[in-house]
Amino acid sequence: MAPAPKVSVVIPTYNRRRLLGEALDSIWTQTFADYEVIVVDDGSADDTLAYLEAVQEPRLRFFSEPHRGISAAANAGLRAARGEFVARLDSDDLWTPDMLATELPALEARPEAGFVYARMRRVDEQGRPTDRVFGQPPRFPNHLLKSLVWEDCTTHCTVIARRDLLEKIGGYDESLPANEDWDLMLRMAARRPYVFVDRVTAFYRWHAGNSTTKAQSPLFDQALKSRRRVLDRVYEALDLPPEVRAIRGQAYSNIELEAGLRYARAGRLRAAASAFRRALEESDRKLYAFARILWFLVFRPVLAAMPGGLRLLEVLSRRRRR
Repeated sequence: MAPAPKVSVVIPTYNRRRLLGEALDSIWTQTFADYEVIVVDDGSADDTLAYLEAVQEPRLRFFSEPHRGISAAANAGLRAARGEFVARLDSDDLWTPDMLATELPALEARPEAGFVYARMRRVDEQGRPTDRVFGQPPRFPNHLLKSLVWEDCTTHCTVIARRDLLEKIGGYDESLPANEDWDLMLRMAARRPYVFVDRVTAFYRWHAGNSTTKAQSPLFDQALKSRRRVLDRVYEALDLPPEVRAIRGQAYSNIELEAGLRYARAGRLRAAASAFRRALEESDRKLYAFARILWFLVFRPVLAAMPGGLRLLEVLSRRRRR
């Protein structure tokens, strides 16, 4: 039997044959080569399996499961993983060629850390880069769980985690219709520190099939509601650190602020107004919450549209985290 690879790359997929090939190509071109790829087909109705059967790559393993959702498919991949480390790439996203070579040493250099993440850039359906970059350093550098409770600063397609940690926390929660990645990060961060690499190592594809971002998709509302469900479970924990309990009101306010912004961008203004009202009600600091709503709803979009505005926003973000 061949020795276990260093990294297991898990790709859950469902009816994404058209984009899956590009995702795999971004793995085959990695400068770090000690990995295996496990593709779990979540009961696709297209020709995904036929495509995979034709791929001539010894590091690829694949199998099909009944359609039960992305978390169940990802967990099936985790159970099949043999590597010391596990990375998940969604079948519509891409890695830079040095993703593994950049992030893995950063994690290995910190034996106490459970996972590493970096930044990702949004690309359009054809893979053309946009100006949107996601992923931030921890807001509270000395309080890592607190940072994740405040906001999901991670980008899941850049995460490399220790497999033993994933096994200890039980993998993804299959009952969540969305935000299973944030839930996983929170449960890992409650046990181990994490590492942030300040580089873009992945590309998040924005396309018609992004079900949780389309205003008319059934998952659109479910995704927003599931964020409260994830946070509810955090605050149900009896051993939660005091510094995390102290930001409870603002954490819920931040969720409603995000919901309001998404509804506003989708043109659902009544739902947006309701979410912004809840953001004010939840916060212990009403003036601060109101200022955040104005910043993200009005001032930030105006600044971002100005020449050099995105760069200025990045500078302001870095100063805020010092």
